[in-house]
Amino acid sequence: MKSFIPEHILEEVRSRADIVEVISDYVPLKAAGRNFKGLCPFHQEKTPSFTANREKQIYHCFGCGAGGNVFRFLMEKEDLPFIEAVRRLASRYQVSIPESSKSLGSNETWNQKEVIYKLNADAAEYYHQQLIDTIGSRAAREYLEKRGINHASVENFKLGWAPDEWRGLLTHLTGKEKVSPDLLVHAGLVLKKEKPGEDPIYYDRFRGRLIFPIHDNQGRVIGFGGRVLGEGEPKYLNTSETPVYKKGLQLYGQHLARDAFRQKDHALIVEGYFDVIQCHQAGIENAVATCGTALTPQQGLSIKHHTPNAVLVFDSDAAGKTAADRGFEVLTGQGLNIRALALPVGEDPDSYIQKGRAAEFQKQLETAPSFLDYRLRRAVDETPGNTLDDKVAIVNQLLPFLALVANSVERTEWVRRISDELKIDDRGFLEQLKNTLAQKRTRVDSPRENSRAAGSTFDTEFFLLQLMLTGEEYARDIRSQVKIEEFGASRYRELAEKSYEMLDEGESIRVDRLLDRVESPESKSELSRLALAPVEFDSPARAIVECVTTLKKRPFRDRLKSLQLERQIAFREQNTEKYEELNRKVGEIKESLIPG
Repeated sequence: MKSFIPEHILEEVRSRADIVEVISDYVPLKAAGRNFKGLCPFHQEKTPSFTANREKQIYHCFGCGAGGNVFRFLMEKEDLPFIEAVRRLASRYQVSIPESSKSLGSNETWNQKEVIYKLNADAAEYYHQQLIDTIGSRAAREYLEKRGINHASVENFKLGWAPDEWRGLLTHLTGKEKVSPDLLVHAGLVLKKEKPGEDPIYYDRFRGRLIFPIHDNQGRVIGFGGRVLGEGEPKYLNTSETPVYKKGLQLYGQHLARDAFRQKDHALIVEGYFDVIQCHQAGIENAVATCGTALTPQQGLSIKHHTPNAVLVFDSDAAGKTAADRGFEVLTGQGLNIRALALPVGEDPDSYIQKGRAAEFQKQLETAPSFLDYRLRRAVDETPGNTLDDKVAIVNQLLPFLALVANSVERTEWVRRISDELKIDDRGFLEQLKNTLAQKRTRVDSPRENSRAAGSTFDTEFFLLQLMLTGEEYARDIRSQVKIEEFGASRYRELAEKSYEMLDEGESIRVDRLLDRVESPESKSELSRLALAPVEFDSPARAIVECVTTLKKRPFRDRLKSLQLERQIAFREQNTEKYEELNRKVGEIKESLIPG
């Protein structure tokens, strides 16, 4: 392969290419003496083991062993043959390579991918000229103007127009490049219709559509998206998969957003072509969009090469919410930190910016909450009630996302934050929730109805009994602090009573023996549940303290709710004296409930 390019040309490309600059297109590098270090682009790692040297023009990873020069890097990273890696670097660093004078139809010096890149570039230019220079595209130009897209954006994104003709592009490319129609079919630009006994019919894939060229990270056109202006289905049509275009690999606008990814240290992921264009037009140049597919791990990795952070801004309809949930799952799996911004229903970045709210949108992006904060708020908003079952439903909405958080300390902190937001202060439930996450389960059981009637918050009594089964020392500690009558639910009260009897008789609490003592079927059922669903406590002693404290404070909480209701009635009746007295009592009880 090297024989295609003279050695002196290869040497000139080597001398002009900056290996640090090339590698920095994929991963951030930081200076470390004469070297530059960063995370390896060839394997997953948390501690940087990848080194590049600008003077020697080489790289090496001390983790996976990858190494070589700038040619080798592009070949490995982009899965390129040697000659294409050289051509790409030569183009980037303005080194001229003599080309064969033969037409593109001859594949002797051009590989198949290179042919398609060239055809796509020619097609993009054809569509672009059709948009800006022809009478037939007047409606398309007016449409763009109506949507607030200026001329600079038309040029920046190379927007185009596919005439409503059957063979406009086909005639143009076969005349200019002298390629066969079948090669254009292979490139995804032309369709082929065949009938037995007849010559095949070839015609343009895109007709009567506004054209959005899709570029790879190096700025080469790899495919197209087309939008109808009026009625018609499908509303958007994309290039089929070709040797250079694979769905789910590329993000729209990323070739223009890479530098902004690094500068702003995050990627902004939106839904549509117009969202991206409006963002860039407003100076928000780190915006990219999927190309008609859900986010993929490969797209997540392509972002992570430049920044570990991303903000999701999807529509607030059901489809947009589902896309946001899926996006978090995919991107978190690639190690990215995800935030999310919810715009008002019916709005998207395109409409927001069109209404002159670009500065407001930018400020909202800067303060966008973490995805889990966003998801918690969404779950609360979508669950109208405030009952115990409602709170459990909210928790169960969040558990699949919490389970994706790899760090156990971070998971524990999220459990605390959710409990604060939902006003769940029961240690027993928090232990159950942490245990659920530790077992990688995504659902927590709802407390039973009679536990709620007894005033229990998330089965504190259940966890006290679990702790009694953990060991005799813990059982005697609970026996000394909790009276039988403090167990509100009848099934728990009977189990506690029989357990206390066994302790007083000097007998160890064993499930099989305890089953012989209890009488009610409900208590027997509860005991078997206790035995078959044991809870692992981080610290049983600390759990006892917190469960007992919760239980002891229950009467105060009940009294607090009653006083708050009375205070609300006094306020509505404008009884100032009674309101102030009740307000004082509420304050006293709240102060007594503060841990100390």
